[in-house]
Amino acid sequence: MGFLDPKPVLPHLLDALTTTKIKDPESETAKALTATYAGVKKLDNGGQFLKPVRVPTLTVLDSLPNPTADFRILWTEANGQTLYAVGFDNTFRKSTDGGMTWTRLGRHAAGLGGSSGAFLKTTAGTLLTHSLESPTKIVRSTDDGLTWTVVHTLRAATRLMGVQSWCQDAANGHLYYVEYISPANSVDVMIYRSTDDGLTWATFATFPGGGTTDPNRIDHMHSCQYDSVSQRVYFMLGDTRPKAGIYRTNAAKTGVEPVVLNEQVEAQTGSPDAARSIGMMWFPDYIAWTGDASSNPYLMRMHRNQIGIAAPVVERVYRFNSTGWFTAKASSDGTRWVCSASQEPTAGVNLDKAVHLYAVEDQGATIYEIAAYPTEATINAALAPVGQAEIHGDTFWLTTFGISTNFDYAYYKCRIARGTAPMPVTKRRAMPYAWETQNSGYHVLGVTENKLFGHTRGSSTNRTLYIFDYGVLKKAGTGTLGVKIRREDGTTIASVDTFNKRQRQSLFAETEPYLAKVTLNSDEGVEFVIYNQSGANPAEGTAFVTYGWGP
Repeated sequence: MGFLDPKPVLPHLLDALTTTKIKDPESETAKALTATYAGVKKLDNGGQFLKPVRVPTLTVLDSLPNPTADFRILWTEANGQTLYAVGFDNTFRKSTDGGMTWTRLGRHAAGLGGSSGAFLKTTAGTLLTHSLESPTKIVRSTDDGLTWTVVHTLRAATRLMGVQSWCQDAANGHLYYVEYISPANSVDVMIYRSTDDGLTWATFATFPGGGTTDPNRIDHMHSCQYDSVSQRVYFMLGDTRPKAGIYRTNAAKTGVEPVVLNEQVEAQTGSPDAARSIGMMWFPDYIAWTGDASSNPYLMRMHRNQIGIAAPVVERVYRFNSTGWFTAKASSDGTRWVCSASQEPTAGVNLDKAVHLYAVEDQGATIYEIAAYPTEATINAALAPVGQAEIHGDTFWLTTFGISTNFDYAYYKCRIARGTAPMPVTKRRAMPYAWETQNSGYHVLGVTENKLFGHTRGSSTNRTLYIFDYGVLKKAGTGTLGVKIRREDGTTIASVDTFNKRQRQSLFAETEPYLAKVTLNSDEGVEFVIYNQSGANPAEGTAFVTYGWGP
């Protein structure tokens, strides 16, 4: 993100959304401006908020960052204390103290959880997951994981894509799962339903997938989620086919109906797959979704009154780093969600090689980037909720998805706070600092040109800056890009002068989990700069810095 101007920006020059917040004396923005108006700078890429206004910041309350751990967490209760996991010895385990201690329960010879980690605890207390055998089987336990019974076998060429591949309708207890077809478009695609707490499963809806001439065909299904506002189950169907998009159960819950389809919004958005999604977010008046497409890597939202209209109006709110993936509720009242975007390395799509995490508020109208997760994965990577997206609240658990061999099976217990206060110390070694990222966005830099793209400032109690990750990615040109972290007086704290390179500290290191730290004077600021050090050639690219403040 880049600044429009390092000088204060008057309210009449701000976008309408921010102006509204400033005029509301009870808003966080207005309160922060009252105390810190001097030096306020407005960020341009999305125009969502002001700096140094106190914005949502991810705080990691606890973590299990052990790449050699012998178990995977599959589920967390809303209280964040009761967790279920599966061991690599195929044992099923449970914790009632937030993961500090574990009890081994039952065992399944073929293994549990599958590659997706899909797991479901129903409102009746029944546990459901799938085995590691081929073909994949859904297994069920009614005694809290002591014993497991096979209840359903997935069709050949089908699998569950992730934790959001199934869900429960909280209104009537019905369970659903959707098929991910591999290879895509090879067979018809089905939604399955269970009306007896997962004991039996039957086809609920079928979509054409096989053949190349059917105009109504789709490729596969990404996910399904329960919407507590409408009390319907939503289904996300991919990919670029005209009839792909977002569906839901009808009013009688006897079948499905379209919510928004690719063919309905292609002309409006200029994207052939603007309704293609993996994760949904629910608000009283709007639905929002993550754009899972290289042509549409955006946070999208649509007013609920547009459902059922032939040409519904949708909004592109913000451009992600790359394709959007999973979502999770991040407040007990449902006013805030988080969503992640991958580093999908499609040419010209990803801004950098990190997985990014965002907080979404104001019924989908406002988005803040709150974290970047380092990865060198060559496949799509993301951060996913542990268990269903809707079961989380003020405290929520995230896990790595496809990050890399050494980084998978990492789990983070999180909260979102206002500002950058240090987190409390826990019994297990964890990140002791709030952390966030600032991204330069895409810049074209002439010879020896530099641009200030970020700024952060400590406080009298939090004056130590911790640098976790920073880097620069060149996309075009022959010049040499660099990124620099410097004091306001121009003194360099850290820098990288080689493009397509990052300095990264493993979040799982047994040593201090940061690259560098520097204690500044009270209220002293730090600037982030992207620059072209070449004296002859232009360059184009992006830069980012991930950091936190502590005592």
